[in-house]
Amino acid sequence: MSSEWCLACLTVLTEDLTIEIPEGAMDIQTDESEITGNGGKEEYAVAVDVGSTTVVSQLVALHTGKVLATCSGINPQTTYGADIISRIAFAVSDKHQAALLRDLLREEIGKQIAQMLRECPGCIPSRIRLVGNTVMHHLFAGYDVRPLSAAPFQSPLNDGYYRKRYSGGNQSLRYG
Repeated sequence: MSSEWCLACLTVLTEDLTIEIPEGAMDIQTDESEITGNGGKEEYAVAVDVGSTTVVSQLVALHTGKVLATCSGINPQTTYGADIISRIAFAVSDKHQAALLRDLLREEIGKQIAQMLRECPGCIPSRIRLVGNTVMHHLFAGYDVRPLSAAPFQSPLNDGYYRKRYSGGNQSLRYG
């Protein structure tokens, strides 16, 4: 291990510490593994992994199972809390702050999708699937995270949900 590295679990802090991670410096764990195709019909989808630290999106050709493009970035919500608990506290303190977290995340996902579509013009996705932990799911969907802030730390909204696209056709988005 390099002298620049230390184990956080063995480190004792004697004063305040700020850790800065330059954007793009984090390794995003993704690969080019193919997924099972959808029987030959030319169709595209976007898969989004909404993590508390990073957001990773992939454009997939469902008819071949090939990942056509990958885009990743730091979750912009980290500005308002590096950890889940801080973000919950920020969101429950004011409904406008919860909306801000929602909008930041949606904007990042939109930018990633736009980037992938620039790389693969004509590969318009018919669906988008988002996955994330319960807090990320609730913040993305605009759901109240208050039930997650106190015992028993459960929400009545833990299932996946379909949402219709607001412009253009009857295609839907699934997140959850």
